[in-house]
Amino acid sequence: MTALSRRALLCSAVAVGALRLAPAAWAMETPQRRVARTVQARASRFVVGTDATGITSLSVRDDPFPTDYVYPGVALGTARIVWRHGVGDWERFDSARAVAVRTVETDAGRKASYAIADTLELQLEQGLESADLVWRITLHNVSAVPVEIGDLMLPLPMNNIAGAAKDDGNAVLKHSFVSGHGSHLFWMRRNSVGPYLLLMPERDTQLEYWDMAAAENHDDGYCVYIHAAAAAAESAAKGTRWRIPVTNLMLAPGERRSYALRFSLVADYAAARDAIAAAGGIDVEVVPGMTVPSDLFVTLALRSSDPIHGIDAEHPAATQIEPLGERAGRQLYRVRFGRLGENRLTIRHGDARLTHLEFFATEPLETLIAKRGAFIAAHQH
Repeated sequence: MTALSRRALLCSAVAVGALRLAPAAWAMETPQRRVARTVQARASRFVVGTDATGITSLSVRDDPFPTDYVYPGVALGTARIVWRHGVGDWERFDSARAVAVRTVETDAGRKASYAIADTLELQLEQGLESADLVWRITLHNVSAVPVEIGDLMLPLPMNNIAGAAKDDGNAVLKHSFVSGHGSHLFWMRRNSVGPYLLLMPERDTQLEYWDMAAAENHDDGYCVYIHAAAAAAESAAKGTRWRIPVTNLMLAPGERRSYALRFSLVADYAAARDAIAAAGGIDVEVVPGMTVPSDLFVTLALRSSDPIHGIDAEHPAATQIEPLGERAGRQLYRVRFGRLGENRLTIRHGDARLTHLEFFATEPLETLIAKRGAFIAAHQH
Protein backbone atom coordinates (compact mmCIF):
# COMPACT_ATOMS: atom_id res chain seq x y z
CA MET A 1 0.00 0.00 0.00
CA THR A 2 1.47 3.34 -1.03
CA ALA A 3 1.55 6.01 1.69
CA LEU A 4 0.03 9.33 0.72
CA SER A 5 1.66 12.62 1.65
CA ARG A 6 -0.23 15.12 3.80
CA ARG A 7 -0.70 17.34 0.73
CA ALA A 8 -2.08 14.42 -1.29
CA LEU A 9 -4.51 13.54 1.49
CA LEU A 10 -5.77 17.14 1.68
CA CYS A 11 -6.16 17.35 -2.08
CA SER A 12 -8.02 14.05 -2.21
CA ALA A 13 -10.37 15.23 0.58
CA VAL A 14 -11.11 18.42 -1.32
CA ALA A 15 -11.79 16.44 -4.49
CA VAL A 16 -14.18 14.08 -2.70
CA GLY A 17 -15.99 17.05 -1.13
CA ALA A 18 -16.32 18.69 -4.53
CA LEU A 19 -17.75 15.52 -6.02
CA ARG A 20 -20.29 15.26 -3.23
CA LEU A 21 -21.35 18.90 -3.65
CA ALA A 22 -21.45 18.83 -7.43
CA PRO A 23 -24.91 17.20 -7.90
CA ALA A 24 -26.56 19.85 -5.68
CA ALA A 25 -24.83 22.61 -7.61
CA TRP A 26 -25.86 21.09 -10.95
CA ALA A 27 -29.43 20.74 -9.73
CA MET A 28 -29.67 24.45 -8.84
CA GLU A 29 -31.61 26.33 -11.50
CA THR A 30 -31.96 30.04 -11.96
CA PRO A 31 -35.62 31.17 -11.61
CA GLN A 32 -37.24 32.49 -14.75
CA ARG A 33 -37.18 36.27 -15.07
CA ARG A 34 -40.64 37.72 -15.76
CA VAL A 35 -40.71 40.85 -17.92
CA ALA A 36 -44.01 41.94 -19.43
CA ARG A 37 -42.95 45.47 -20.37
CA THR A 38 -39.72 47.48 -20.77
CA VAL A 39 -39.39 51.17 -19.88
CA GLN A 40 -36.58 53.46 -21.06
CA ALA A 41 -36.03 57.20 -21.34
CA ARG A 42 -33.56 59.21 -23.36
CA ALA A 43 -32.27 61.08 -20.29
CA SER A 44 -31.67 57.90 -18.29
CA ARG A 45 -29.29 54.96 -18.72
CA PHE A 46 -31.69 52.67 -16.84
CA VAL A 47 -33.53 49.91 -18.65
CA VAL A 48 -36.48 48.87 -16.46
CA GLY A 49 -38.48 45.69 -16.92
CA THR A 50 -41.82 45.28 -15.12
CA ASP A 51 -44.70 42.90 -14.65
CA ALA A 52 -47.88 43.00 -12.55
CA THR A 53 -45.91 42.85 -9.27
CA GLY A 54 -43.23 45.52 -9.81
CA ILE A 55 -39.74 45.88 -11.28
CA THR A 56 -38.47 42.48 -12.39
CA SER A 57 -35.41 43.68 -14.30
CA LEU A 58 -33.08 46.65 -13.76
CA SER A 59 -30.08 47.06 -16.00
CA VAL A 60 -27.95 49.78 -17.61
CA ARG A 61 -28.03 50.66 -21.29
CA ASP A 62 -24.72 50.03 -23.10
CA ASP A 63 -23.21 48.47 -19.97
CA PRO A 64 -19.71 47.04 -20.76
CA PHE A 65 -20.44 44.25 -18.25
CA PRO A 66 -24.18 43.57 -18.68
CA THR A 67 -25.68 43.18 -15.21
CA ASP A 68 -29.27 42.82 -14.05
CA TYR A 69 -29.50 44.12 -10.49
CA VAL A 70 -32.81 42.43 -9.65
CA TYR A 71 -32.82 38.75 -8.76
CA PRO A 72 -34.78 36.72 -11.35
CA GLY A 73 -38.22 35.51 -10.39
CA VAL A 74 -38.96 38.27 -7.84
CA ALA A 75 -39.91 41.95 -8.02
CA LEU A 76 -38.42 45.16 -6.67
CA GLY A 77 -40.91 47.84 -5.62
CA THR A 78 -43.17 45.89 -3.27
CA ALA A 79 -43.96 46.81 0.35
CA ARG A 80 -44.98 45.06 3.56
CA ILE A 81 -47.05 46.83 6.19
CA VAL A 82 -47.85 46.02 9.81
CA TRP A 83 -50.83 48.06 11.05
CA ARG A 84 -53.64 48.12 13.60
CA HIS A 85 -56.55 50.05 15.09
CA GLY A 86 -56.00 51.25 18.65
CA VAL A 87 -54.15 48.71 20.79
CA GLY A 88 -55.48 45.62 19.02
CA ASP A 89 -53.47 42.89 17.36
CA TRP A 90 -51.18 43.79 14.48
CA GLU A 91 -52.45 43.10 10.97
CA ARG A 92 -50.03 42.33 8.12
CA PHE A 93 -50.10 43.11 4.41
CA ASP A 94 -47.66 42.18 1.65
CA SER A 95 -48.22 43.77 -1.76
CA ALA A 96 -46.22 40.96 -3.42
CA ARG A 97 -49.00 38.55 -2.42
CA ALA A 98 -51.92 40.86 -3.27
CA VAL A 99 -53.66 41.95 -6.45
CA ALA A 100 -53.71 45.65 -7.20
CA VAL A 101 -57.15 47.22 -7.48
CA ARG A 102 -55.79 49.69 -10.01
CA THR A 103 -52.61 49.79 -12.12
CA VAL A 104 -51.61 52.66 -14.37
CA GLU A 105 -48.73 52.27 -16.81
CA THR A 106 -47.03 55.33 -18.24
CA ASP A 107 -44.09 55.99 -20.55
CA ALA A 108 -41.92 56.52 -17.45
CA GLY A 109 -43.04 53.58 -15.30
CA ARG A 110 -46.00 52.24 -13.35
CA LYS A 111 -48.32 53.04 -10.45
CA ALA A 112 -50.28 50.40 -8.52
CA SER A 113 -52.90 50.88 -5.79
CA TYR A 114 -53.90 48.29 -3.18
CA ALA A 115 -56.89 48.20 -0.83
CA ILE A 116 -56.11 46.93 2.68
CA ALA A 117 -59.17 45.73 4.62
CA ASP A 118 -61.29 48.81 3.78
CA THR A 119 -58.92 50.74 6.06
CA LEU A 120 -55.81 51.70 4.11
CA GLU A 121 -54.93 52.44 0.53
CA LEU A 122 -51.34 51.72 -0.47
CA GLN A 123 -49.94 53.28 -3.62
CA LEU A 124 -46.62 52.10 -5.06
CA GLU A 125 -45.07 54.01 -7.93
CA GLN A 126 -41.80 53.43 -9.78
CA GLY A 127 -40.79 55.70 -12.63
CA LEU A 128 -37.89 57.30 -14.45
CA GLU A 129 -37.34 60.96 -13.57
CA SER A 130 -34.50 62.57 -15.55
CA ALA A 131 -31.55 60.21 -15.13
CA ASP A 132 -32.85 58.46 -12.01
CA LEU A 133 -35.40 55.83 -11.02
CA VAL A 134 -37.72 57.05 -8.25
CA TRP A 135 -39.76 54.78 -5.97
CA ARG A 136 -42.71 56.43 -4.20
CA ILE A 137 -44.84 54.93 -1.43
CA THR A 138 -48.09 56.55 -0.29
CA LEU A 139 -50.32 55.45 2.60
CA HIS A 140 -53.89 56.77 2.85
CA ASN A 141 -56.20 56.11 5.79
CA VAL A 142 -59.60 55.69 4.11
CA SER A 143 -61.37 54.67 7.35
CA ALA A 144 -63.16 56.79 9.96
CA VAL A 145 -60.76 55.91 12.81
CA PRO A 146 -57.02 56.47 13.40
CA VAL A 147 -54.66 53.79 12.15
CA GLU A 148 -51.20 52.99 13.50
CA ILE A 149 -48.48 51.84 11.12
CA GLY A 150 -46.01 49.77 13.11
CA ASP A 151 -43.81 48.73 10.16
CA LEU A 152 -43.33 49.99 6.64
CA MET A 153 -40.83 47.56 5.17
CA LEU A 154 -39.34 47.52 1.68
CA PRO A 155 -37.77 44.29 0.39
CA LEU A 156 -34.67 44.75 -1.76
CA PRO A 157 -34.39 41.48 -3.73
CA MET A 158 -31.20 42.41 -5.54
CA ASN A 159 -29.00 39.95 -7.39
CA ASN A 160 -26.47 39.73 -4.56
CA ILE A 161 -23.61 37.27 -4.76
CA ALA A 162 -24.73 35.63 -1.50
CA GLY A 163 -28.12 34.77 -2.98
CA ALA A 164 -27.21 34.23 -6.63
CA ALA A 165 -28.50 30.98 -8.02
CA LYS A 166 -25.27 30.39 -9.92
CA ASP A 167 -21.93 32.10 -10.37
CA ASP A 168 -22.56 33.60 -13.79
CA GLY A 169 -20.93 36.97 -13.08
CA ASN A 170 -24.36 38.64 -13.09
CA ALA A 171 -24.32 39.35 -9.34
CA VAL A 172 -23.41 42.33 -7.18
CA LEU A 173 -22.06 43.21 -3.73
CA LYS A 174 -24.17 45.32 -1.36
CA HIS A 175 -22.83 48.11 0.85
CA SER A 176 -25.35 49.57 3.29
CA PHE A 177 -25.65 52.29 5.93
CA VAL A 178 -29.09 52.28 7.60
CA SER A 179 -29.09 54.98 10.24
CA GLY A 180 -31.62 57.79 9.74
CA HIS A 181 -31.78 60.50 7.10
CA GLY A 182 -28.20 59.89 5.98
CA SER A 183 -28.97 56.26 5.09
CA HIS A 184 -27.77 54.92 1.76
CA LEU A 185 -27.03 51.68 -0.06
CA PHE A 186 -25.07 50.89 -3.17
CA TRP A 187 -24.38 47.78 -5.21
CA MET A 188 -21.16 47.13 -7.11
CA ARG A 189 -19.91 44.34 -9.31
CA ARG A 190 -17.27 41.99 -7.97
CA ASN A 191 -14.73 43.47 -10.41
CA SER A 192 -15.48 46.98 -8.99
CA VAL A 193 -16.06 48.35 -12.48
CA GLY A 194 -18.72 51.06 -12.49
CA PRO A 195 -21.34 52.18 -12.63
CA TYR A 196 -22.50 51.56 -9.06
CA LEU A 197 -26.22 51.47 -8.31
CA LEU A 198 -26.87 53.96 -5.49
CA LEU A 199 -30.10 54.09 -3.43
CA MET A 200 -30.88 57.04 -1.15
CA PRO A 201 -34.07 58.14 0.62
CA GLU A 202 -35.45 61.51 -0.41
CA ARG A 203 -35.22 64.35 2.10
CA ASP A 204 -38.46 63.63 3.99
CA THR A 205 -37.76 59.90 4.16
CA GLN A 206 -35.41 58.00 6.44
CA LEU A 207 -34.38 54.37 6.93
CA GLU A 208 -34.17 53.19 10.53
CA TYR A 209 -33.99 49.37 10.59
CA TRP A 210 -33.11 46.37 8.46
CA ASP A 211 -33.48 42.62 8.68
CA MET A 212 -33.39 39.44 6.63
CA ALA A 213 -37.05 38.59 6.19
CA ALA A 214 -38.27 35.51 4.38
CA ALA A 215 -37.99 35.95 0.63
CA GLU A 216 -39.97 33.77 -1.73
CA ASN A 217 -37.73 31.98 -4.29
CA HIS A 218 -34.73 34.01 -3.14
CA ASP A 219 -32.10 33.35 -0.47
CA ASP A 220 -31.28 37.00 0.21
CA GLY A 221 -34.26 38.57 1.97
CA TYR A 222 -32.61 41.89 2.83
CA CYS A 223 -35.26 44.48 3.73
CA VAL A 224 -35.10 48.09 4.91
CA TYR A 225 -37.70 49.86 7.04
CA ILE A 226 -39.06 53.41 6.92
CA HIS A 227 -40.99 52.68 10.14
CA ALA A 228 -40.00 49.75 12.36
CA ALA A 229 -41.62 50.05 15.81
CA ALA A 230 -43.35 46.67 15.58
CA ALA A 231 -40.37 44.77 14.14
CA ALA A 232 -37.93 46.27 16.63
CA ALA A 233 -40.23 45.43 19.55
CA GLU A 234 -40.55 41.86 18.31
CA SER A 235 -36.77 41.57 17.98
CA ALA A 236 -36.23 43.08 21.44
CA ALA A 237 -38.55 40.47 22.94
CA LYS A 238 -36.22 37.82 21.50
CA GLY A 239 -33.12 39.47 22.99
CA THR A 240 -31.94 41.66 20.11
CA ARG A 241 -30.61 45.12 21.02
CA TRP A 242 -31.25 47.40 18.04
CA ARG A 243 -29.58 50.69 18.85
CA ILE A 244 -30.98 53.15 16.28
CA PRO A 245 -34.22 54.93 17.29
CA VAL A 246 -37.30 53.53 15.53
CA THR A 247 -40.70 55.12 14.84
CA ASN A 248 -44.33 54.32 14.15
CA LEU A 249 -46.84 56.37 12.15
CA MET A 250 -50.28 57.47 13.33
CA LEU A 251 -52.62 58.24 10.43
CA ALA A 252 -55.74 60.23 11.23
CA PRO A 253 -58.92 59.51 9.27
CA GLY A 254 -58.41 60.70 5.70
CA GLU A 255 -54.70 61.45 6.21
CA ARG A 256 -52.05 60.61 3.61
CA ARG A 257 -48.32 60.17 4.05
CA SER A 258 -45.83 59.78 1.22
CA TYR A 259 -42.22 58.61 1.07
CA ALA A 260 -39.69 58.32 -1.74
CA LEU A 261 -36.37 56.67 -2.52
CA ARG A 262 -34.13 57.36 -5.49
CA PHE A 263 -31.93 55.00 -7.49
CA SER A 264 -29.09 56.63 -9.41
CA LEU A 265 -25.94 55.54 -11.22
CA VAL A 266 -22.51 56.73 -10.09
CA ALA A 267 -19.14 56.03 -11.63
CA ASP A 268 -17.30 54.59 -8.63
CA TYR A 269 -16.87 54.71 -4.83
CA ALA A 270 -15.62 58.31 -4.80
CA ALA A 271 -18.58 59.39 -6.95
CA ALA A 272 -20.96 57.60 -4.57
CA ARG A 273 -19.57 59.58 -1.64
CA ASP A 274 -19.91 62.82 -3.61
CA ALA A 275 -23.52 61.99 -4.52
CA ILE A 276 -24.40 61.16 -0.90
CA ALA A 277 -23.04 64.49 0.31
CA ALA A 278 -24.67 66.43 -2.55
CA ALA A 279 -28.09 64.94 -1.74
CA GLY A 280 -27.92 66.07 1.88
CA GLY A 281 -26.61 62.82 3.33
CA ILE A 282 -23.43 62.70 5.37
CA ASP A 283 -20.08 61.63 3.93
CA VAL A 284 -18.25 60.50 7.09
CA GLU A 285 -14.53 59.99 7.63
CA VAL A 286 -13.38 58.71 11.04
CA VAL A 287 -9.87 58.44 12.49
CA PRO A 288 -8.77 56.08 13.98
CA GLY A 289 -12.09 54.16 13.66
CA MET A 290 -15.48 53.33 15.13
CA THR A 291 -13.88 51.25 17.91
CA VAL A 292 -11.64 53.49 19.99
CA PRO A 293 -9.86 53.28 23.39
CA SER A 294 -11.34 55.55 26.05
CA ASP A 295 -8.05 57.45 26.52
CA LEU A 296 -7.83 58.47 22.84
CA PHE A 297 -9.72 61.03 20.79
CA VAL A 298 -11.54 60.17 17.60
CA THR A 299 -11.66 62.75 14.80
CA LEU A 300 -14.71 63.07 12.54
CA ALA A 301 -14.72 64.81 9.15
CA LEU A 302 -18.29 65.39 7.93
CA ARG A 303 -19.25 66.58 4.46
CA SER A 304 -22.79 67.43 3.34
CA SER A 305 -24.76 69.94 1.32
CA ASP A 306 -26.96 70.20 4.44
CA PRO A 307 -25.82 72.64 7.13
CA ILE A 308 -24.44 70.56 10.01
CA HIS A 309 -25.83 72.04 13.22
CA GLY A 310 -23.99 69.87 15.72
CA ILE A 311 -23.53 66.44 17.28
CA ASP A 312 -25.39 65.06 20.30
CA ALA A 313 -23.95 62.30 22.49
CA GLU A 314 -25.94 59.38 23.86
CA HIS A 315 -24.09 59.85 27.17
CA PRO A 316 -23.36 63.61 27.27
CA ALA A 317 -21.90 63.63 30.79
CA ALA A 318 -19.27 61.07 29.76
CA THR A 319 -18.54 62.36 26.24
CA GLN A 320 -16.35 65.27 25.13
CA ILE A 321 -17.26 66.81 21.75
CA GLU A 322 -15.08 69.62 20.43
CA PRO A 323 -15.86 71.38 17.11
CA LEU A 324 -12.66 72.04 15.16
CA GLY A 325 -14.11 74.21 12.41
CA GLU A 326 -14.10 73.62 8.67
CA ARG A 327 -11.29 72.34 6.49
CA ALA A 328 -11.37 71.33 2.81
CA GLY A 329 -15.18 71.48 2.77
CA ARG A 330 -15.54 69.24 5.83
CA GLN A 331 -16.77 69.98 9.32
CA LEU A 332 -14.26 68.59 11.83
CA TYR A 333 -15.04 67.34 15.34
CA ARG A 334 -12.90 65.71 18.01
CA VAL A 335 -14.66 63.29 20.35
CA ARG A 336 -13.59 61.33 23.43
CA PHE A 337 -15.75 58.68 25.08
CA GLY A 338 -15.53 58.26 28.84
CA ARG A 339 -18.14 55.52 29.05
CA LEU A 340 -17.06 52.04 27.97
CA GLY A 341 -19.10 50.08 25.47
CA GLU A 342 -21.63 51.32 22.93
CA ASN A 343 -21.84 55.06 22.32
CA ARG A 344 -24.17 56.64 19.77
CA LEU A 345 -23.55 60.05 18.25
CA THR A 346 -26.42 61.82 16.48
CA ILE A 347 -25.62 64.38 13.78
CA ARG A 348 -28.18 67.18 13.46
CA HIS A 349 -28.28 68.55 9.93
CA GLY A 350 -30.58 70.33 7.52
CA ASP A 351 -34.20 70.85 8.55
CA ALA A 352 -34.58 68.61 11.65
CA ARG A 353 -32.78 65.72 9.96
CA LEU A 354 -30.83 63.18 12.01
CA THR A 355 -28.08 60.69 11.15
CA HIS A 356 -26.70 58.29 13.75
CA LEU A 357 -23.17 56.92 14.18
CA GLU A 358 -22.42 53.95 16.43
CA PHE A 359 -19.07 53.82 18.26
CA PHE A 360 -17.64 51.35 20.76
CA ALA A 361 -15.26 52.54 23.49
CA THR A 362 -12.74 50.10 24.96
CA GLU A 363 -10.33 50.34 27.85
CA PRO A 364 -6.89 51.85 27.04
CA LEU A 365 -4.69 49.63 24.89
CA GLU A 366 -2.13 49.17 27.67
CA THR A 367 -4.89 47.87 29.96
CA LEU A 368 -6.24 45.51 27.31
CA ILE A 369 -2.77 44.11 26.57
CA ALA A 370 -2.01 43.66 30.27
CA LYS A 371 -5.32 41.88 30.88
CA ARG A 372 -4.83 39.63 27.86
CA GLY A 373 -1.30 38.78 28.96
CA ALA A 374 -2.45 37.97 32.47
CA PHE A 375 -5.24 35.74 31.13
CA ILE A 376 -2.85 33.80 28.88
CA ALA A 377 -0.30 33.39 31.69
CA ALA A 378 -3.00 32.11 34.06
CA HIS A 379 -4.75 29.74 31.66
CA GLN A 380 -2.18 28.34 29.22
CA HIS A 381 -1.22 24.67 29.61
